[in-house]
Amino acid sequence: GVVNAVLFDPQDIDLILGGPALRRKYLDILICQLDRIYLRSLQSYQKIVYQRNHLLRLLRDKRAGFQELDYWNEAMVNEGSKLILRRNEIVEELKNLSEEVHRRVTGIDTGMEIEYSPGVAVSDFQEEEIRKCFSRALENGLDKEVAAGLSHSGPHRDDLVIKVDGRDAAIFASRGQARGLAIALRLAEGSILERVRGESPIVLLDDVLSELDTLRSRRLLEYACD
Repeated sequence: GVVNAVLFDPQDIDLILGGPALRRKYLDILICQLDRIYLRSLQSYQKIVYQRNHLLRLLRDKRAGFQELDYWNEAMVNEGSKLILRRNEIVEELKNLSEEVHRRVTGIDTGMEIEYSPGVAVSDFQEEEIRKCFSRALENGLDKEVAAGLSHSGPHRDDLVIKVDGRDAAIFASRGQARGLAIALRLAEGSILERVRGESPIVLLDDVLSELDTLRSRRLLEYACD
């Protein structure tokens, strides 16, 4: 927390080609650097999911009563709604910045798209609406959750959907495209940190040019040094 820095390394293409857990972790690390309240909510939520999953397994084995779920459902909705709301806010900012970086580096007007996909189906990102949808999802999915012994709805199932040329990058992006998308995410992250903290971060680019052509390499370095 003393030195403001953003690091890109070759493994960052896993943010694009890997599973949702990696993208959730990316969002959490970014937001936790900006918002201590979010960090506390995230820690609380993780403990709640653990305890609720334990109770679901007890219910499956008929070793607990369903009324015991009321407390954990309410706690899960309270903390989880905060996470969904804050993630949506940061993704909106990340979306605009990363898509602009991608356009400037690649020279392609329509290439990168980002969309927040919450683990609870919501029609509107207002806190009260999120809470209602979350409570409804827990109620409707109870039988399946008890059978599996796992909580199926909530921000622990979120994803950051990244598209290239209108298609899911996790499936269709080449390694070169994935590298460009990951670089755009990291540079957008740096812009957000600069806005919140009031100083430009140190941008660390490890082996960043190996799969970029000369023109895109020059554009990237110009942007990073701007």
